[in-house]
Amino acid sequence: MKSTYFASLTCAALLFACAAAYSDDANKGDMQRAPTTHPDFNTVDTHRHGYLTSDDVKNDDYVSKNFAKCNVKHNGHMSRKEYANCHE
Repeated sequence: MKSTYFASLTCAALLFACAAAYSDDANKGDMQRAPTTHPDFNTVDTHRHGYLTSDDVKNDDYVSKNFAKCNVKHNGHMSRKEYANCHE
């Protein structure tokens, strides 16, 4: 009888440990997929010229690395719309 009781407790403990580990892994995935907040266009456009250059976005890693791709017109001036679409 004691071995049955011990086996039940062991199984319950293992089940609890597995559930806790799965829960932690599931939460990590949600945190990794959480959207990154980016500065508002007006905050980045410090010169107030209505467009952004590669120098203006140098503090935003994603936009800085993808400036050429995000600058759809390829004119070196990223518009407000291009900046917003670059973060989607």
